[in-house]
Amino acid sequence: MNESLPVQDIKKLVREYEENIVHFLQDLVRIPSPSCKEKAVAERILKEMESLGYDNAWIDEIGNVIGRVGSADAERNLLYDGHIDTVGIGDTKLWRFHPLAGEIADGQLWGRGSADNKNAVAVQVYGAFISKKIWGDSLPFGIYTVGSIMEEDCDGLALEYAIKESIPVTINAVILGEPTNCRIYRGHRGRVEICIETKGRSAHASNPELGDNAVYKMADIIKAVEELDQHLASDPFLGKGTIALTKIECDTDSLNCVPYGCRIYLDRRLTKGEDKELALAQINTIAGVKDTKAEVRILQYEAMSWTGKKLSAEKYFPTWTLPEDHSLVQGSAMAFRLLFNQEPVIDKWRFSTNGVATMG
Repeated sequence: MNESLPVQDIKKLVREYEENIVHFLQDLVRIPSPSCKEKAVAERILKEMESLGYDNAWIDEIGNVIGRVGSADAERNLLYDGHIDTVGIGDTKLWRFHPLAGEIADGQLWGRGSADNKNAVAVQVYGAFISKKIWGDSLPFGIYTVGSIMEEDCDGLALEYAIKESIPVTINAVILGEPTNCRIYRGHRGRVEICIETKGRSAHASNPELGDNAVYKMADIIKAVEELDQHLASDPFLGKGTIALTKIECDTDSLNCVPYGCRIYLDRRLTKGEDKELALAQINTIAGVKDTKAEVRILQYEAMSWTGKKLSAEKYFPTWTLPEDHSLVQGSAMAFRLLFNQEPVIDKWRFSTNGVATMG
């Protein structure tokens, strides 16, 4: 198994189960599963794992759905990850097809989650099953397939829980199911979510000189943040670090009063060599931050999973890369060549994934 793949056997079984895989994905797309509300889709995945004869399948304490094929005592273990939550569907009138219809048109399956990320779950559940069909008891490692929750809210949090608390073995390698257009991705930038807050003093807008406008204090800081983006570090593979203001809000007693508080929220993408300490230091050196004694802090995530388990984490998601000559990257490239008879593209994600926990 280490030297070659039974390519024809794999292709034959994929063709044999292709209709099942597509119908399974349609079912998943048709089940709404926004973050923290994944119960129904987790139960549907569990049912599929059980029907395929997984050696073990369960839903963990926080709501991840996990299945295993292969020995529970294997010396080496591989984990497939695909997150089962999605963002919202917005205005359904703006969709070409209803986002929960799972409709097939033009050779594609349409709907919320069909690309991000229920497609991964469907093929990974069947990929592990097909591996067992081919190698049976001679499968030399355990395969754990995880449908992870809450990824859209907080990358890595639920998958880290599954690995540390729910899976009773050491995981040696992880394959992330995030979309790549069938390319092999080996890393991405990290990120940290930051809030800057200025304080002022309220006054009636008829006498603004009696107050201290917190929004005005923020104005110079916003301009400096925009300028900071032009001077951040860059990496040949991951690209440039970035910073973007994504939200602004203020505290005011009415539309006739001077605001006494203002907050801006920043999405800081971190390239190689950057971390949260550097990102905070760069903001704290902004003159407007020092002059106004603004508070700079990393945001905290807190939420209740669909099982009622409270989870929390600092919203810092580290940068990571796997070297291109690493055996996992080159092994994936070898498998790609054998299966598709062409050279793979090896690249990186532009966005963040659950890999912030498993590799970052």
